Amino acid sequence: MRILLYQDATVTIDLDSICAGINRLGTVVKCERGTALFRPPGNRIEYPDSYANLAENLLRETAVGDLSVCCTELPYDNNFFFEYAGRTCILSFSGWNLLTSLPMENGMVYFIATFLSGDCFRNSQLHQRTTGCISDFLGDKTAVDIGMRSAFVCASCTRAFEATSPSQADSELFAAIQLLLTELSRASRANESIVNYWRRTQKSSRFDVFMCHNSADKEEVRRVVRDLRIRSIQPWLDEEQLRPGLPWQEALEE
Repeated sequence: MRILLYQDATVTIDLDSICAGINRLGTVVKCERGTALFRPPGNRIEYPDSYANLAENLLRETAVGDLSVCCTELPYDNNFFFEYAGRTCILSFSGWNLLTSLPMENGMVYFIATFLSGDCFRNSQLHQRTTGCISDFLGDKTAVDIGMRSAFVCASCTRAFEATSPSQADSELFAAIQLLLTELSRASRANESIVNYWRRTQKSSRFDVFMCHNSADKEEVRRVVRDLRIRSIQPWLDEEQLRPGLPWQEALEE
């Protein structure tokens, strides 16, 4: 899945660090900063008019992504956090400081996890009350603070996902969401920016375990890798770390 991130002049979010943090989750999700200019028309976001009047070059660029998230501090006329037009989402951080003391970077990661979970929990109902699960509706926008600090997938949503007989790609995406939420929760409970959390935890040791295995066992090894990451254990796996065209023997030895 390819995710493109944008922001207008009303917000300053460290999109590059968010992309780098999400790209650590493995090969199932690739996040990058878009190059086209995002400038929503008017002083508020209206659905679907604001989407239809985005710049042509932005629309062309977002058309090649699986998910495009455009951030602004302009409010929606319906006071929502976001709406969708196809696979493009305008995400509003209007009044963010009134909802939480956590930085917008944490909110960005939370909403990306929310968008990704929609691909996993297709048949699940949103929780109408605040539980801390990523499937909470957030009818009261202040519940986003609880969502970032709790940041988990509840047992009911997990069972609903498992009942779909998920493909390997879906299972990898589900594991990536769980890891992302675990890291977000740890950072948010400590009142820390998720970007600073990633920098701090990755600085001490980039990898915790080396996955030495026979290539015939690759599928099982991938499952173990997903389970390790959910537990915040960072594995080194050859297919993720050995870049094509470089001498693999040296990289492997290092």
